[in-house]
Amino acid sequence: MTAPNQVVKITVFAGIALMLVVGLYARHSMVPSFALIAVALIVHVRWHRGHWPVPSPLVLAALLLLTGWLTVRTLIGESCYRCAAAGWQMVPFIWLLAAAVAAAPLSIFAEPELRRQLFIWTAMVTMLTAGLLAVELLFDAPVYRFVAGRPADAIVGPARYNRTAALLTLIIWPCAAWYVMAAKQAKGDRSWRSNRQVLALLLLGFAAVAAVNALSDSETSAAGFILALLFTIACYRIIGLGLLFVTAAAVALLLGFQHLADILPAVLAEWPVAWPDSLWHRFEIWRHTAAAIAERPWQGWGFDGYREVPFASADREAARFMFETPTHPHNAGLQLRVELGLAGSLFGVLVVLAVARAIWVGPVAARPWALGAVVTAAIIAELAYGLWQGSWLAMLGLVMVLHGLLAAPATPPTPPTPPTNVADRS
Repeated sequence: MTAPNQVVKITVFAGIALMLVVGLYARHSMVPSFALIAVALIVHVRWHRGHWPVPSPLVLAALLLLTGWLTVRTLIGESCYRCAAAGWQMVPFIWLLAAAVAAAPLSIFAEPELRRQLFIWTAMVTMLTAGLLAVELLFDAPVYRFVAGRPADAIVGPARYNRTAALLTLIIWPCAAWYVMAAKQAKGDRSWRSNRQVLALLLLGFAAVAAVNALSDSETSAAGFILALLFTIACYRIIGLGLLFVTAAAVALLLGFQHLADILPAVLAEWPVAWPDSLWHRFEIWRHTAAAIAERPWQGWGFDGYREVPFASADREAARFMFETPTHPHNAGLQLRVELGLAGSLFGVLVVLAVARAIWVGPVAARPWALGAVVTAAIIAELAYGLWQGSWLAMLGLVMVLHGLLAAPATPPTPPTPPTNVADRS
């Protein structure tokens, strides 16, 4: 391996380790860690392939729509100046993310051996992080207290580990996909499900993720993990129909989730289930968001501008859990619509279609695991993080890069050297 390729390999390996292990103790490190991975992949493709990596047409259309809409709003005088500044800070990172995903299958990791090393490394660091997270949650954050110098009596709630729990819940899917594909290739046509070693390691990985979700208070990650696992098992034989259903549901939620804000609480109240208070808090946020969308249905309130939506005193008196406008609606579809208007919903639809297409044209063996990752990410995105939070985008970026590597074409073998003399020809 040449020296530049070795540098790229080490950089990507280091970026994954930093994102997982250091991100456990400082979530803000996830963004620079992923940026390190992204830049290494993009620069490698540029210098060794001779061109910049270009995202797929659907992704490119979504990025141009987002950037163009932000430009127009800035030129006509965005009423929320903080929103325009926030947009111009985040949009370049979104472009970087898309370019990294496009660069992944064109990079040196298209080499089967390097791809194998990368996924082994990723799986090892993932399990290490799961172990550290279990120690933190079981023993009242001993490592974090030591690293941060926190006193023994300071409260360290399990919520500070929610992002790492979410990242582990997402990253287990591409790692499982690679392991199954590698086992299937090694055994020829033999089904990987009949291989006890493969099943044992898969169960170990998913059990570790389930354990850290159970120990943490990340209800959304746990819900995403369980529902995605059940859905993937149910659709394993009809993966095409499952992908079609998920795509259609995601598009419908992007375009009309605000209309469910008043319906869902009444429906769930009839169920004999003790729903967590956090869910009722979400309902109040979503009703407030739906009202804000109705007030500005076309243009929205500005990039990252939901926090600028006023919260009327009458709404505050009627609320049980929400006493001020939060920083984001805790729902990706609602955030796109309330902040960017109809253009935001169209942006989301293009991204969903691009993801669905990438899964369908990718390796058949990877489709169930990619679908599981999509369902997990969709549930978390609909219930938890703000869409423009850098750590959340970095998580999605790393998972998409790893899934993109699964679709990397195998490097063609080097042609044999022709004989140079008559004796060789004979």
